[in-house]
Amino acid sequence: MDNLITAKSEHIYAVVGREEIQSYPKKDGAIDTNNINLFPKELVFISISDPKRSFIKTDGYFHDELKLKFWDVEEQIGSYCPIHESQAKEIKDFILKHKDRKFLINCEAGISRSAGIGCAVEYLLRDKDLFPKESYVISAIRQHWRYDTNETVYKSIVEAM
Repeated sequence: MDNLITAKSEHIYAVVGREEIQSYPKKDGAIDTNNINLFPKELVFISISDPKRSFIKTDGYFHDELKLKFWDVEEQIGSYCPIHESQAKEIKDFILKHKDRKFLINCEAGISRSAGIGCAVEYLLRDKDLFPKESYVISAIRQHWRYDTNETVYKSIVEAM
């Protein structure tokens, strides 16, 4: 998967979309192809899906996995709700539990929610002696042209109690 267009860092293997992990059905009705086995098994996997979509099938392939559903919004818009504080806490605990691993993070497009989680990984697992404040963190994700970080996701995870 070296051809992925993604930010990489000490703790981030890749921040990608659903299509980069799983192929969609073809027009001729062919069955989905799951590309999970192209990723290293030792990764920890955080996967975010829209509430009305199914999760990517992984069958426990990775070292550990966290799969959640919430919309890609920064505030409630009608029935579309952003990340819930309990989900942010679950993600934060998962990140801290796996501080010595690399993360594969995905959401539907691999641009916003997954980027928010990736930025939280970079912040929470930073070298606190080198980067004591948030403003000092050099983010591979924030510097990459691909991403438009969902700030609500990022802040909710970082501030979760």
